[in-house]
This record gives sequence, structure tokens and C-alpha cells, in this order.
Amino acid sequence: MVLHSHKPLLSNKQQLLSLLHTFSVAAKHLSFTLAADELFLTQGGVSHRIKKLEGLLRFNLFIRKTRKLELTEEGKRVLVMLNSSFDSIFSELVDIQTGELSGEIYIATSPYFASAWLMPRLASFRAQYPNLAVKLQTKQNQNDFQFDPYDVAIFYSSGQYPNHFSQRLFEGTRTPVCSPDYAKQLEFENTPKT
Repeated sequence: MVLHSHKPLLSNKQQLLSLLHTFSVAAKHLSFTLAADELFLTQGGVSHRIKKLEGLLRFNLFIRKTRKLELTEEGKRVLVMLNSSFDSIFSELVDIQTGELSGEIYIATSPYFASAWLMPRLASFRAQYPNLAVKLQTKQNQNDFQFDPYDVAIFYSSGQYPNHFSQRLFEGTRTPVCSPDYAKQLEFENTPKT
């Protein structure tokens, strides 16, 4: 049995990041020549960096054809991962520079709360945080969100959720309402509150 260590791959993280950046530019253009122009390198320099990265990773990133490059399946996966990581890094840098929140926030709540309380306040929130896109999901039952991703959930509850931070926003009273005919049918009495 042979165990492979991941240590050589991570031994020089700065060099690896530089090589991954070169790969992302070459993958964007599917051309070492155009990547070289963007990176102020020679075509041979880009080719050398890609070969070095492929050696470190121990798999090919490109299929090299005559005057044409294609990404391998592994190359496609690495590119998706890099694009997602770069988007996250650049979003965070913008946040730091501007001191503003940016990106997306997923809010889960009930349809009633969304329409009666949240939606009327959303325009003001968006004006305060223009770089933050609000994604609102509504479902009748909070258990329906069990497998859905969200950043914030707002529900009527006791607030006891393991592995979640919860805070009471406000207290409210829920009152059932029905038509007088339905109340008669169920033999409800109309007794005023004291």
C-alpha cells in the first residue's frame, strides 16, 4: 500500500496561487498566446507555468490540439472552483474598501411575515445596502427550510434551535379570524377581551 502525501502540493502556496492564476487566465481565453498578452509573459512562459501546475496537481488541465486548447474535465472543475474563490475574494475586498456589505443574503420566512412586515421595509434596506442582493424564500412551515440554504430565517417560534443563533425580534399576538357564519357553524361565542 502506498500513501501519497499532499505536502509537496501545499509546500509553496504562493507559487501555487501564481500558477493557478495563470491557469485561470489561460482557461478564460483557451489560448496560451492571449493569456501571455494579458499576463505580460511570453507564450512559452505561460506554457511552462501550466506544465508545472499540471505536474504539481498530477493531472492535465488542458487537452492540447493543433492551434486549439480545450479544458479537461478536471480542468473544468478547477476553473469552477477558482472562479468561485476569486469572486469571493474580490467581493470581500470590495467590502473592505467600501465598508459596505455586498453579495447575496438569503432570507427564509413565512409568506405572511414577508408580505406584512418584511416587504414594506425592503426598499429602505436596499437603499442602505445597495450592493447586497436580497433573495427571499417563503414557505408556510419553517421545517420546509430544513434542507434549503439560507443566511437568516425569521419565524414565529420559541427560538430554540440547536446549532443556530436565535434572537427574539419582537413579541406578537396571533388571533384567528373567521366569518360570522363560520363562527356560528362552529358554535364560537363572540366574547370581547377584557
